[in-house]
Amino acid sequence: MATITINSTGNMNSALDYAGNEKRAMKNNTREWLRQNGVKEQAINTINGRVVHKAGANGLTVFESHDPQLATSLREVKNHFKIERQLNHQTAKKNQAIRIKQNFPRNDLDPLNPEDWQKANDLGVELMERAYPDYKAAVYTHLDSQQHQLHNHIIMSRVNSMTGKKFRDANAGDSLTHFRDINDEISREQGWNVLQRNKLVSTRQVQRDLAQKGIPSYITDVQEQALSVILNPKVKKLDDFQAEMGYQGFEVTQRGKSGVLSFHWTDQDNKKRQVRSKRMGALFSAASLKKIFEIPPEQRAEVLQQQGVSLPGKAQNQAQLKEKPQQPQTASQPERKVTNNARPTTERPSNNDTITQLMQNNHAKIGDNRAKTERLRTKTRRTRELRAGERPKYHELAREFTTGHRRLTANLEGQQKLATNQYQQSGHAITKGLGNRVTNIFNNGIKSLKQGAQGASKQLSHLGKGLMGVMGSIIQSAYQIQQQNRYIAKRNAYYAQQQQRRNHRRQQEDEIER
Repeated sequence: MATITINSTGNMNSALDYAGNEKRAMKNNTREWLRQNGVKEQAINTINGRVVHKAGANGLTVFESHDPQLATSLREVKNHFKIERQLNHQTAKKNQAIRIKQNFPRNDLDPLNPEDWQKANDLGVELMERAYPDYKAAVYTHLDSQQHQLHNHIIMSRVNSMTGKKFRDANAGDSLTHFRDINDEISREQGWNVLQRNKLVSTRQVQRDLAQKGIPSYITDVQEQALSVILNPKVKKLDDFQAEMGYQGFEVTQRGKSGVLSFHWTDQDNKKRQVRSKRMGALFSAASLKKIFEIPPEQRAEVLQQQGVSLPGKAQNQAQLKEKPQQPQTASQPERKVTNNARPTTERPSNNDTITQLMQNNHAKIGDNRAKTERLRTKTRRTRELRAGERPKYHELAREFTTGHRRLTANLEGQQKLATNQYQQSGHAITKGLGNRVTNIFNNGIKSLKQGAQGASKQLSHLGKGLMGVMGSIIQSAYQIQQQNRYIAKRNAYYAQQQQRRNHRRQQEDEIER
């Protein structure tokens, strides 16, 4: 059965360069391997670089031809995707495409059979048309892996060709599951064996199930260890927290300026693990820890309990001991005298002071949120003004495109008429010249027959070769004109489809403005 792997890429051009660059040589001496196993040289010469076959899916037109002028180049594919991103305002240089690799075992598709090369490419196109028909994709077929297996490199655009929105998974792994299900259906239709795939439960789902059942997990262990370090009176800043966690066997690193912390450690099974502060809770972010370390160490446990944080066992016992009232001294317990060398006791702030401080912090956060909301409103207003100013430019660009398309269509029609006239003229000239040539050759043959049987045989052989050469040239010229007509027709269809989509988008914008 065919297998599927999928990953995301930020730069679509890089993915297309790897999959569809026809100037790169094949790896693992694949051409010599094909010759050694009896593949015809004519089939080997049709391979362009690493690409055995190529095609477009879901509205993307990719022509394949031995003539470089008729075939769709890699630059044209890149420009097509670039224009689509610009028209839909999806020009961010991240998450531009999805790369899908479809592998075919050698017992399903034979890499030594050129017909299976085309079949593998057709199955890749069918996979995209069934899975996500609203997203354009380019399909490139290779066979230069180490095992010389046929496989497709499918580069799918994240821009929806109908809505202009970006492709996103509702849940992590949904697209991979969807691709695999469609791939299994195609494999069953081809009569291939399909293995029963177990549905793996994600790590986050396992953590949720354990938390609901009350079973501690490795994230719970990290949380308890981090809380014990937070309540350590020696830890007064974030650097101290990272150093103390390092002594406990946890490497804590900060990811850029986002304030997200990553905890790395090795468990009892000598397995490396990693968890981010986002999954542990908002309390363990860099910003929250900095605010906590501003509180005196003896008040941290009480403040955390007031915020609803469940403390680990040792810290909770310490907090309970602090909350117990002081017992009066009895006769058996003599009063301790404080000497001048003893440290003076500091008065502990009351709960009202702590609550006042928390309320002040909350008011400050509310003020910050209001300021952020106002900035977002201002930014949204400016964006709307800019878009309103760009609409005339867009309409002008659309008019220029329409004018250029009409000119190009007129030029293509003129070239088609010129090519047809040349073909007719060349056909008349060839027919006339062929008649004269046949007459001369036939007369010479009759003369040679009179001279002797051996000479007549040679002349007849020469006559047959001449006729075959002339007929071959006629067929070749007719085939070239037919290919050129097909290319012009496909081009016209492509520009008509693009114009129809632009008109549809323009109608949607007009309806929104109304």
